[in-house]
Amino acid sequence: MTEIVLAEHDGTAWLVGGVEFIDDFLANTLSPDVSIRVVACQSHSELATLWEENDGAKGALQPWAIHPGILARAKGLTPGRAIAFGAWSAMLDDKAMDVLRDAVAEAAKNPAAPVVLKAADLTGEPKPMADLANLRYALVEAELTQRGVDAARIVRATRPPDANDTGGRDRIDIAFQTE
Repeated sequence: MTEIVLAEHDGTAWLVGGVEFIDDFLANTLSPDVSIRVVACQSHSELATLWEENDGAKGALQPWAIHPGILARAKGLTPGRAIAFGAWSAMLDDKAMDVLRDAVAEAAKNPAAPVVLKAADLTGEPKPMADLANLRYALVEAELTQRGVDAARIVRATRPPDANDTGGRDRIDIAFQTE
């Protein structure tokens, strides 16, 4: 079987196998006979070993870093929606309500798919930051369930904080796991 192998380590994914399919992989035009396998690596040396076992052995220079959105697609997460909160706020404004209405409509199209709420990982941050994140999660969950999404479908997740994403700490993404 032909496959693409992605190694995920420390919040980043790398294409370590199937580099010959990179163009189609990035463009989302892969043939149905090409599978994608995502391997969670506990260390950089584990990632390097996977690289050596796959394309590294074929003389490729280095693995390709994969954009988080492309990784989400490869994992079966559809592009999501985002709710942006004001600094130190948990208020759901009109834009947030539009995003929630859209998310509920998307959830209705595939009633078995988990609804993934993803916020920045605040491990190590002061407790008030974590409390605020939990409040935001709870408000979004309550609004989704009030609008008909089964609470059992809603899953909380975190994403690594990104120093280049100034609003990342004040945002909850909503995605739908399709596989």
